Amino acid sequence: MWHYSKDGSQFGPVSGEEISNLVRNRTLGVDNLVWKSGMSAWIRIGDSEFAAAFVPPQHTSPDTAFYPPSQPETIVNAVNRFVILYIILSVLCVLSDIIDVGVFYNPPGEEEVNWVSFFVAVLMLGIGIFSLFLQYVFLVGCWRQIPPHIARMTPEIAGCYAVIPFFSFYGWFPAFVGLVMDMNKAAQQYLFNPSFAVFTCIFWIFYEIISLALVMSVNDDGGMPPVIFGISLILNVADCAVTCSFLIALKEAMLRFMAIKRQAMDRE
Repeated sequence: MWHYSKDGSQFGPVSGEEISNLVRNRTLGVDNLVWKSGMSAWIRIGDSEFAAAFVPPQHTSPDTAFYPPSQPETIVNAVNRFVILYIILSVLCVLSDIIDVGVFYNPPGEEEVNWVSFFVAVLMLGIGIFSLFLQYVFLVGCWRQIPPHIARMTPEIAGCYAVIPFFSFYGWFPAFVGLVMDMNKAAQQYLFNPSFAVFTCIFWIFYEIISLALVMSVNDDGGMPPVIFGISLILNVADCAVTCSFLIALKEAMLRFMAIKRQAMDRE
């Protein structure tokens, strides 16, 4: 026959089957103590033969109660493809500048259809649009990992904030910086430096404004002066390095966060 303790009191003797029933209906937990004749000391139910009767409750985390969970592969694939396309896009930007500065620099008074430059521009537009789609997928997948009671916005709104032209000058900050801050808060750890996210958003704004100014400074005949080409080249290389580094680092932080969530759910 067994004895058990609950709320500072001892009960028994009772049968082993009754102990098992109390564990199954969660009247007793794994930290309650049991003892029977012949044992030298009381032991936790979690360390006794009754541990098998304890079935952990089905846990539904706050985020999965609202959003279907994103698989890590979705986030990884979106970032990896985005990085590859962004590198290609940066190379095409440089190629377009080379074409404008040297190959098709039209003398004043002459007009010539720049079909090569036109083709490169169309290709850049297509890759750019698909890159924005991948950025949206990545952001939505990341925001779906943040519990709704912590997240400052829904995943879909965050994705739109980051990809709407011109509005994104503001939207990058709540979409990316907000994601980093909410992720750190949910994990109760410093997984990603918000300053890096702020710097990246400020750099993107600087890049867009300077790029627009460079386009407006191109000669009326369509030619690009060598000095402008040099500035554009440096700017494109810097943009590619900053953007790819930031998104890869954010991806790794998000994967660590998802691993922390899984460990917490397993413990519960």
